Amino acid sequence: MTRRTSVIPPQPKIETERVPVEWLNEIALREGNSKKPIYCIHKWWARRLGSVFRTLLILAMTPSRKRTDCVATDFYSRHDFTHLTVLDPFMGGGTSIVEASKCGARTIGVDIDPVAWFTTKKQIEPCPISAVQEGLCDLEEAVGHEIQSYYMTRTPDGEPARVIYYFWVDLLMCQQCGLQLELHPHYQLCRDRKNAQQTVFCKTCHSITTIPLSEHSLKCGECGTVTEVKSGTIRLGRFTCPHCRHSGLLVQAIASAGPLRKRLLAVEYEVEDGEGGVSRVYKPPDAFDVGLFAEARRTFEEVKSELPFPREEIPVEGRSDPRPVSHGYRYYHDLFNARQLLCLSLLYREITKIKDDQVREYLLIAFSDSLSSNNMLCRYAFDYRKLTPLFGLHAFSYVTRPVENTVWGGTKRYGRGTFVRCVQKMLRGKRYAESPYELSYEQARAKRVFTGEKVTVTVTATPEEWYDGLAQSLLLNCSSTDLQDLRDRSVDLILTDPPYYDNLSYSELSDFFYVWIRDHLGSDEVHTGARSTPYRRALYVMGNDDASHQRFIADLTAVFAHCRRLLKPSGLMVFTFHHRRVEAWDALASALLVAGFAVTNVFPVRSEGKSGFHSAAGTIKWDCVLVCRSKEQDAGGRSLSAQSFLRSLKARHRRWVRRVTDAGLDFGWADWVSLGYALAVEQAMARAESTNDATLLLRKAAELFAMELSPASRQPGDRTAAFDGPHQLPGSRRS
Repeated sequence: MTRRTSVIPPQPKIETERVPVEWLNEIALREGNSKKPIYCIHKWWARRLGSVFRTLLILAMTPSRKRTDCVATDFYSRHDFTHLTVLDPFMGGGTSIVEASKCGARTIGVDIDPVAWFTTKKQIEPCPISAVQEGLCDLEEAVGHEIQSYYMTRTPDGEPARVIYYFWVDLLMCQQCGLQLELHPHYQLCRDRKNAQQTVFCKTCHSITTIPLSEHSLKCGECGTVTEVKSGTIRLGRFTCPHCRHSGLLVQAIASAGPLRKRLLAVEYEVEDGEGGVSRVYKPPDAFDVGLFAEARRTFEEVKSELPFPREEIPVEGRSDPRPVSHGYRYYHDLFNARQLLCLSLLYREITKIKDDQVREYLLIAFSDSLSSNNMLCRYAFDYRKLTPLFGLHAFSYVTRPVENTVWGGTKRYGRGTFVRCVQKMLRGKRYAESPYELSYEQARAKRVFTGEKVTVTVTATPEEWYDGLAQSLLLNCSSTDLQDLRDRSVDLILTDPPYYDNLSYSELSDFFYVWIRDHLGSDEVHTGARSTPYRRALYVMGNDDASHQRFIADLTAVFAHCRRLLKPSGLMVFTFHHRRVEAWDALASALLVAGFAVTNVFPVRSEGKSGFHSAAGTIKWDCVLVCRSKEQDAGGRSLSAQSFLRSLKARHRRWVRRVTDAGLDFGWADWVSLGYALAVEQAMARAESTNDATLLLRKAAELFAMELSPASRQPGDRTAAFDGPHQLPGSRRS
């Protein structure tokens, strides 16, 4: 029987201003640079941090009267939230489900994306680690050795050596003079800043040598060509022919030509020194290397009709990002070369033959994760000498000098993203699930604090089984606009991270994985076998398209309406959100208002680390947490006054400016904009009677932010309090 009374305290600390944002910042900052092993089992985009969601859970279950410094103690303690039911209607990579399961709560997770569903399921289900290791050994005997044979090279002495990476380069025919040019951004293979050296190659004969980092040109000892090391043939998407100087945009040159032909440029391999040490060596490809790829290509052509690689066209209808289709890729298999397709197909076919469901699924998710490092859109991080997988940037970014990984792996020390390493990474995640820990930072050193909790639960996709207590977690692969099978007032806490309006279409990207594994996702209840992910149904706004904006509001309203129906009367909805556009916050406020929610608190939490690709000025590094209750639980009054709204907004913002400044937290102008809008939503919801009222108030806030929080009005590193003192708003009187 479903309990009607929530276990959430009447006045939880999460609804007060005594939220330990400053303490959490350090932990979140560290985790943002190195996520816990369980969240590395499979790629998912924009994962929220486990430390943040764990803290939100604890704050929601902590009475407001309890001392704030106890939250830090509770963070490292074991929890028994067995009477707590947590729902995440947008579970994505499953952070809320993992953290709630770790604390013993019963969970319901919903996502429209089948890859998200499968990833979350494998994160929390028990794993037969020994059986998976045995399955890996069986795979090695069945296909591993065969795959490894396609990734060998010869040393100058003729000895066999294992390849770490192959380097390729795109070829483009100059439309002006007919020269076939290689598309090099530069002529470096790697850069060693510590020893002030760089490994470079000749632009004509590709001979490889090491020169001081201070030198900018190379005179080839083999052919005499002088190469300007940093003067490649392509820069920022524009190529220049070295013969006739014709220049053009690459995307225009190849849009109709299909994927460009590629030439093998270099080989990196491992050499053992006989004393247990391993070094890495670069060399130009020789006849053996070229012949080995040709052999793999011939074999692929002979057996490709029997191989289980995806043959679907990349969907273009309703796509938010034209890539990779705009770069000539029409089919998903175009993103792989013949050797990769052969080896991946052989491996995938053997995995699907495994009889044990759990062993097959865990090896399958490791295989799926390895796909991002075994395709021809991987690049080489030449400062770190390692492969950067596809989706290192959150897009199908084009690479003119791609790196081919070794599908199976087998090198002793080097290499990243091979199948073997992905299995090992997955097993590290499952060992973490059996004995989770949180990281404490004492004297700047990380210390593991084991909590005595577990993240190993039974999972079902059938609501009746879950309500009957036959599983601890109910995971549904469907739209959260369709949750009629879930019972009214059965949820204590909703902890989620809704789609960020127009920031990223996750399902458009996850389709890359889905087309490989779709027929073996492991559940009769979950629809599998569709040609692509339901990316067109996902909550996402296409640019400035008003129709998709309205659909976003309508669908988000429908989801929030289900959330209100499912929440117990004294339950909470807590979610994270960020955005720089007023339209996104307007949509959010409208959905909350129509669905019957009131915002009871807003505060910022760190969501990103210091490093990474997405660190440019204007990138948001902090999420805003919005705490909500059903309207009948909100005792606040309403007064629709733009002046009182702006006064209250300025006061709330000023208090956060003081806290952030005093604590020395790293807030950029975009973070201030996002937090300002979140506070504006809180204030507008307390005053608005309709969505039009809320929109009017948010537009007033936007006018204020346009002057006070724009990048032009803030100097680099400036943390000056916005809204301090009177300011003349554009087109308005002083307020």
